Amino acid sequence: MQAVRVETVDVVRHTLRSVNSDLVEVLMEQPYCRVRDVVERCGVTRQTAVRWLRDLVGAGVLAEVKAGREAMFINRQLMNVLRP
Repeated sequence: MQAVRVETVDVVRHTLRSVNSDLVEVLMEQPYCRVRDVVERCGVTRQTAVRWLRDLVGAGVLAEVKAGREAMFINRQLMNVLRP
């Protein structure tokens, strides 16, 4: 798990050109998150949260999955670690 966290921090730093520790915590708490999770925890606008998450999808860290009207963002590496 620590290796996944370190790699996630590196990719977030490279992709977003900074590291928001609250964003990393949201990404590492569960294998998925929603835009509203990032908005609430990071204190950013919905627009910023969407941009961050979609940038991380583009970097290959997250996968975006539609769940009704809402999008879920799956942390691929964390999901792989948690699979039996």
